[in-house]
Amino acid sequence: SAAVAVAALFGHIFTVFLRFKGGKGVASALGAFFALLPLPALIALAVFVVVFLPTGYVALGSVCASFSLPLAAFFAGYPPEVVIFAFAAALLIIYKHRANIKRLKNGTENRFKIFKRRS
Repeated sequence: SAAVAVAALFGHIFTVFLRFKGGKGVASALGAFFALLPLPALIALAVFVVVFLPTGYVALGSVCASFSLPLAAFFAGYPPEVVIFAFAAALLIIYKHRANIKRLKNGTENRFKIFKRRS
């Protein structure tokens, strides 16, 4: 149910193990949304892959996937309350990535190791 998805999302974003800081919850949100919104979650995963593979930026793929989820849910015809929940989760995930977004803008965000340029 949606309540379990909310609990999983908040539990991973505001984890007690990191003193309620540091978590971003993308993977757990994806798992929860695969149960609630299978097609939109699959579309969001595809968006992640399409953005991540050429760039090597996990954060950029995560933000784009989060943004795409409520849009996919809307266009797939899910009820408004489900789309609003997906939108709220996306906003929270994007908010938690604000430092990554700043580093992306500044060109200082780390790439996934296999994508680092060799000297």
